[in-house]
Amino acid sequence: MRLEDIYNKQILNEEVEVVFTTADGKKETFNLDDSYGKVIARQIRLNQDPGFDDNVKALFMQGDWVSKKKQQGIAKARYKDIVIKSQYDEGVALTDYLANNKEKLLKLDDLPIAKVFSMPKAIASKLPGEFVNEELNVFIQNIHYHVVPKASTGVGLGEGTFSIFGTATKGTSGDLQWDGSEVEIKTNGVGKGSGAILGGDGNINEITDRLEAKSDYINLDGNIYTRYKDELIEIMNTYTQVGLEQAQTLYDKFRKGADQLKNMIGNSNFTSVLDNTQDVEAFMNTVLSRTEGSFTALTKQNGSVGIPKDQLLPNRLLARLDKDIQTKANQEKNLPSQLASLLGADATVEDYIKVFSEMKTYKSTKTDMVPQLVQFFKSYNYADFSPKTNYNNFQRLVGAIAIICYQEKIGFDYLTAGNDDKMTMAILNTQNPTILPIYKQLEDCPEISFDLNIDVYEGGSYRSQTTIAKGPRIRLN
Repeated sequence: MRLEDIYNKQILNEEVEVVFTTADGKKETFNLDDSYGKVIARQIRLNQDPGFDDNVKALFMQGDWVSKKKQQGIAKARYKDIVIKSQYDEGVALTDYLANNKEKLLKLDDLPIAKVFSMPKAIASKLPGEFVNEELNVFIQNIHYHVVPKASTGVGLGEGTFSIFGTATKGTSGDLQWDGSEVEIKTNGVGKGSGAILGGDGNINEITDRLEAKSDYINLDGNIYTRYKDELIEIMNTYTQVGLEQAQTLYDKFRKGADQLKNMIGNSNFTSVLDNTQDVEAFMNTVLSRTEGSFTALTKQNGSVGIPKDQLLPNRLLARLDKDIQTKANQEKNLPSQLASLLGADATVEDYIKVFSEMKTYKSTKTDMVPQLVQFFKSYNYADFSPKTNYNNFQRLVGAIAIICYQEKIGFDYLTAGNDDKMTMAILNTQNPTILPIYKQLEDCPEISFDLNIDVYEGGSYRSQTTIAKGPRIRLN
């Protein structure tokens, strides 16, 4: 008897006994636990549904992904495989619902602007209750990661997701056409991705050549790491040699100014520990995993006595800062470092306008940034945008300009930033592509940041960084 026949005839229980008879007549008995049985049961449901293949085909037809040259065979096969192998038991029924109720699925208007949201929760909010359970989140994540349609241009994560689980279709100028709007989908990439490039043709890389920059560059990132290291050492020395109260004051100041450090380290465990550890004594005695470089705090431990020093949070952080300082020392000068040399202590608002107006990412950009920057610096103090003293504001303004240039080049109404590991996303409204409204949205959503370690251009040649690009990368932390 086939396994399919077994599961067609009996209700799934904790385990099933299966007897195999070999060619020589010997019998072997095996117990299959419920997980194996459920895979077979899902296969049976799929096989017994005569409309399943047509429903899968409809998902891609409705998303406008199918053409004579692009039948989406690989994407369809991956979708089918996920329905069978995932722990989500409603995959066949959900596929039927998605294929026949596209107008009821997630709409663009259902999502907030300039605010981080969970993609699975947003999708689930538009589905009938019988489809919503814990396994649905994993099912959506698997579709997001693995079901990526093919097109004449590159298709990234998220485009298939919202065309399958939402009302979106393949876009014309943007990645998606979503309820009458063109939406450009950008996500970090899976596995601590470095973010998505906002286009660019090398124009921003040559900014210092155009502005005849000074030659006394500094490694700006290296200096920032050094500053944090010095502050950390001062906290540690004060705690052990001076007193708890004084150390607490220094630690409070350190935490208040640690946003840039958290972004630069890019470790969610470190961010969580620092955000949740308000007491300096707890900070000094937090024990981390034995894994080198890890910032995973161990909750079950009796104090720090007898614990190796490299497992204590302050020492682990100090070692990480030393490593990053050395890494930056070995790199060429990066773009923020170049611009830091242009915006010294004596720089005026006119200097800031001149430098930022040259940050266009395309030579062909027609938008005149000067009047927009003049208006922008009436609302914001120009001195708060020095890369030396307020890097967060600086990278945010550079990012806003990059978005405007990219929008002019591609033509879209909305831009996303997505974190594929966390399955989160934020949407920016770019229908008014000017600096002030774009910057305000970025300010409202501080989880969005921009990687500016792009190629720099000096003396007729490029000097590459660890991230090679001709424009900033947008990231969702």
